[in-house]
Amino acid sequence: MLNCVYYNVSESIMASRKSLNGLANNITQSYLSTLNYQCRGLTHCGYGVDWIFAGLKATNAKRVTIDILSYEITPTEMQIPQLTGHLSKIQSIITDLLEPNDFNINDIFSAVIICELVDPESNNKFVKVRTEIKLTDGWNIPNKEYKAIVYKDLDFFPLSLIEKLKRKATR
Repeated sequence: MLNCVYYNVSESIMASRKSLNGLANNITQSYLSTLNYQCRGLTHCGYGVDWIFAGLKATNAKRVTIDILSYEITPTEMQIPQLTGHLSKIQSIITDLLEPNDFNINDIFSAVIICELVDPESNNKFVKVRTEIKLTDGWNIPNKEYKAIVYKDLDFFPLSLIEKLKRKATR
């Protein structure tokens, strides 16, 4: 007698997708973590959220979108190494979770981190951050929005030597 095993393909896909449910939140937390400490020069350093906040204020943008797969940032004025420096680590987080679950990076249609000022009109130093990941079959990986506090005021655009001297003279 032949033993037959019935394998439901849709259940298998759903089970492997469930293993991806935390991916968007892992990415957001990694980008906001203390491991994402970026410097320009020796003394001008801050966390990812500090650079995002400074960039949003400096460019008067309400929102920044960071494309994880292409390393592109919109608005383009915010395309600086301090915001793209951690993206290779985030890509490795994605790959490390996809491969054991029979997915690969080509299964992802888009993966973006979206950041917005909590209240642009006030002096609040908070940024709303969420990661949106869409697979090529149209499935969106669940995510949640985080509210991150800004730790340090940064000058987003490098200061000229004259501006640095003026600042030093007024202190």
